[in-house]
Amino acid sequence: MRDNLLFFQSTEIGGNPAKLGLVDLLITHIKGDQSSNLFTRQQIVVPNQAMATWLKDLIATRDGICANLDCVVLLGPVLQNIYLANNPQAVLYDFNQAKYLIYELLCSQKIECDDSTELNNYIYDADGKLNKLRTYQLASQLQQIFHEYLYLRTTELLNLKLARFKNWQKIIWQHLVAKIGEQATFLDVYSYFAKLDLDSAGIKLPEKLFIFGLTSVYPSPLEIVQKLARKVTIYWYYQPCSYEYYGDLLSNKARAKLEQRLLRKPDLSLDDLYLLDGNPLLANLGQQSREFIELLQASDIEVYNFNTNSNPELPQAATMLEIIQLDIRNLSYRLRPEYRLGNNDKFYANPLQLSANDSPVIYDLMGNQLSLKVNVCHNAMREVQVMFNELAHILNNNPDTSLSDILVTAPDIDDYAPYIKAVFDNELVQRADGEQVRLGYSLTGNRRHKNYKILETLQLILNAPYHLPVSYLLEILAQNEIQLNLEISTNDIDLIKSWLKANAVHFGYDATDYAELGYHDYPVHSFKQFLNNLVLGACLNQTIMSSGDKLPLYHSAAGDFVPYDNLDNAQIKLVNKLIKLISLLENLKTKFYLDALSYREFSFAELHEILTNLQTELVSDDDSFSISNDFLSSISNQNSELTLNLAIVNLLFSEYVSDFKSKLTFSGKITCASLQYMRNLPFKHIYVLGMNFGEFPRTFRPNQLSLLAYDWSLADRNYTNEDKQVFLDTILAAKQQIIFSYIGRKETDNSTIKPSPLLGLFLDTLGQSFSDFWSGDDLTQQKFDYKNVVQQHSLHPFYHNSQLNYSGLWQQLSAVSANQYTDLRWDFTKISPLKLTAQQEQKYYQLDTKSLLNTFSYTNNNLFQILGLNNYNQEIELSDNESFELTERYLANSIYQAFEAYPNAAQHELVNYLQLKGVLGYQHIGEWQFAYYRNLYQHYKAQQPSEVEMSLNYRLERNQNVFELNFKDKMLFADGYIIVMDAFASIGGKSLASKLNDVPYVLRMRGLIYAALSAANLLINGETVNIEGVIIRQLNASGEYHDFKISLENPEEVLSTLMSYYIRSLTNPVLVHRGAINEYARALTEIYYGKLRNTPEQAKAKAEAKYSASFNNYELEQIRNDPIFAAIADNYFGFMRECNGVNDIVQIGKLLANLKG
Repeated sequence: MRDNLLFFQSTEIGGNPAKLGLVDLLITHIKGDQSSNLFTRQQIVVPNQAMATWLKDLIATRDGICANLDCVVLLGPVLQNIYLANNPQAVLYDFNQAKYLIYELLCSQKIECDDSTELNNYIYDADGKLNKLRTYQLASQLQQIFHEYLYLRTTELLNLKLARFKNWQKIIWQHLVAKIGEQATFLDVYSYFAKLDLDSAGIKLPEKLFIFGLTSVYPSPLEIVQKLARKVTIYWYYQPCSYEYYGDLLSNKARAKLEQRLLRKPDLSLDDLYLLDGNPLLANLGQQSREFIELLQASDIEVYNFNTNSNPELPQAATMLEIIQLDIRNLSYRLRPEYRLGNNDKFYANPLQLSANDSPVIYDLMGNQLSLKVNVCHNAMREVQVMFNELAHILNNNPDTSLSDILVTAPDIDDYAPYIKAVFDNELVQRADGEQVRLGYSLTGNRRHKNYKILETLQLILNAPYHLPVSYLLEILAQNEIQLNLEISTNDIDLIKSWLKANAVHFGYDATDYAELGYHDYPVHSFKQFLNNLVLGACLNQTIMSSGDKLPLYHSAAGDFVPYDNLDNAQIKLVNKLIKLISLLENLKTKFYLDALSYREFSFAELHEILTNLQTELVSDDDSFSISNDFLSSISNQNSELTLNLAIVNLLFSEYVSDFKSKLTFSGKITCASLQYMRNLPFKHIYVLGMNFGEFPRTFRPNQLSLLAYDWSLADRNYTNEDKQVFLDTILAAKQQIIFSYIGRKETDNSTIKPSPLLGLFLDTLGQSFSDFWSGDDLTQQKFDYKNVVQQHSLHPFYHNSQLNYSGLWQQLSAVSANQYTDLRWDFTKISPLKLTAQQEQKYYQLDTKSLLNTFSYTNNNLFQILGLNNYNQEIELSDNESFELTERYLANSIYQAFEAYPNAAQHELVNYLQLKGVLGYQHIGEWQFAYYRNLYQHYKAQQPSEVEMSLNYRLERNQNVFELNFKDKMLFADGYIIVMDAFASIGGKSLASKLNDVPYVLRMRGLIYAALSAANLLINGETVNIEGVIIRQLNASGEYHDFKISLENPEEVLSTLMSYYIRSLTNPVLVHRGAINEYARALTEIYYGKLRNTPEQAKAKAEAKYSASFNNYELEQIRNDPIFAAIADNYFGFMRECNGVNDIVQIGKLLANLKG
């Protein structure tokens, strides 16, 4: 024992009456103190906030009160508080501000010494000019290095002349100390305690101190603690990984080095060094705790073991998890005798057999559950979807498990936060009583707290590009903070998008931005022109806006404008908000940029003013204001004349945000937090995400500017070792079950990806420990079959997926069981469970050409409308640049509408109008575009007959049901023929088709629909008219046209099939691949020497080849993204053969093959 320092260790953290541990000992010591009353303040040092929260919650639950307990994270603040209590005049320096002082020094003078070449080569460009971005980056790194020196090289900083630091670092440190002045750092705290006479009168010290769960400590604070222990009773509680001493365990890496370098003599073995082989998990993962034990031993700290049951025997029905945990704590290595490298039976143990027979599945918990499991997925979203189903399964099979018993963790929970929110906020599970509920969860201790978003938004605004593009403005408007503070709704944003689209806004504030790019006097696509159009549209009446030719032009001394008059009075406020925001962004451009390629330098004082103005203009929410104000405070104390640029401002934001953490709490829901914060905390069920290769553990490489990179000492930080220790601690913390998850398959080709080396080691240990997983008799190749312990999951949750699926989305697609959560995926072998409501029948039984055509043109078009799922991107497409295409659909539609609306307008006026609207391109490009479409329009109108109204009431009998369908639409009709033509925007310059099979799919499908309708009692303008037939008319840009007179052999049957397919598509999935359908129809009707060339099976094979083509197969890519068909997309033909389902490509192809002409 060292004075009053009492060090207790136990492998059990406690808190459970069945297993007493450290926390129970802590409570006993606190309650057993007769010298203090209930309200005496007691300080407990803990490793992190999670441990503090857990400890206080546990004590409050047990004793009803814990208000007198003050949990302090890490030793530093406690020592600083003692220092301040005895030095009330002292002010602690915020070392986070050190980088600004270093930056100021490097900006103000060039450091010259014998080893400063590397410094100056980095921060000065080849022309001798100081690179301020690299200077700030270096200053930030030096702050971190010096902070490490404070705690890890304390004595060297105190004896700077003898220190092994680089001389230029010594110069910078001396400057930093001089600038800090009278403010205190840890160096002052350490020096104070080193000189302190504990017996002197008036020293203010705590009566006692509790240290609970610290997993590491720096040597300098440990020295201070040991000195304080002469006067202060210090209770230290530590949770090691094993009952035994394991400081000399060999990791695989260390063993290999010894074997290669030290043990080359034939008469020497590893056993002669008295080093332990022991448990492979502890040997390879427990280095951090081993170093901690070595540090304690080096400091002569005596350890008291507190284990109520050391070296316990295995329970009779022990689970895999319990066996693995016990082996770690006993240093046991379960290994076949053939693989053992030594004869030490104390640490070797025989593998166990879980199942008496060779069962393909293994369960070691009630309800067909596993205490250990590994899920292998294709991406992070699938990891979370699989986890959702696993947690629902756990809650379904463990009535005594509450949400608070579950921990969801990952190396960095921020990486999974968006996916967790997306899945858990939108999915429902169904209880036994039929109630649908969400699984409550709490993302805690993460960086992406809702209030922190205001800083991201401010940074986004500050980084507006020199030439502001429309997409960037929309990204700013999409921020929740902007919408909240400017009182803009999502409907307002949709309205703004329509305004931007109608006014052809691309980028740039005004004509100046375009002049820099070679566009002279061309403000058409700029934001200034856009705002002028909006304001004029709101202010001017129709008579002022229209000239004699009826073109809506406004002529002024400043130029011609096309006022946007599609505004009402309520929208003028929205226009004002837009003006305010765009003007603010334009002003920031002058603050941050010299030109498009160069940043402007500005002072800290100017930056503070800019951010303050932004805060005033855009931040009204109290929480957001507080967060932004804290950031302003962090930069307000710097030298106001010190200059920086926008790149450095981005680093200021990034550094501030990286330290931003939300408060860690336990709310009674599923806890979701990062691994490092939850280590050693006991949970009944632990789910670990993100055990991916190359991501965990972190690859640690010390900063090469730091002495620590070349001179290692005990207790130096190593993030790789910390991650390994966290992984081991998490395994030991699980009380009943632990599930690991990782991305183990590529989405593109399903090839295998290795797991994290730590998980790989865990699986190897699992395979060696249980004979159930042994595969093969070849002892030279150790192979394992983990059966259902390692589960490979499908790329999609609804196809070839053996996991029960609790997703609420699929509960819309099938009947729901009344007594349990139900596994629901689309079953193509059964009749659809969906039924239309009366309102849906009234809506969807009213048809037109478009509704029928879309049925056979887009996958699942009608089904998703019934389900209320929007599977198509309805976003308005906005371009950031001007199109130089002479022909494109939007251009053609816009010019066609102008030709139709203003037939009598003079050509030069119409060109001017279309250029001002942003329809036509710049100068001569716009003239070419106009001439091209003017000529095409004349050809188009020459071949376009008049339009008529058609209608049909159709009675369909299908599957013993009767459907009354009403068809109404407009069509082209001339001389007794229905004319089917391409829309004006679809006409191109390609040659005309010579055969009907070469006519575009949509045109032929429209022809098929009209040909089928013409055989029924079709009314034209309300009257019965004799219809001679249907003509498909193709037209090209040269004015050439080709008519195909088409017919159907059995039009009534085709019409019935078309209508039946439409009815079926309302409640069933329909897959459409136009290329494959075309290929089937072509192959089925191809004639060779007067006979059909292909059988239906041959036609089907050709369609399948077309469907599976690997080159330019855009339609297949769309099908792969379809929620229902995605999983079977690549094997659609094979899947439908296996399940005897409806092959839509074949059925639609048969329909199209009926068309003759």
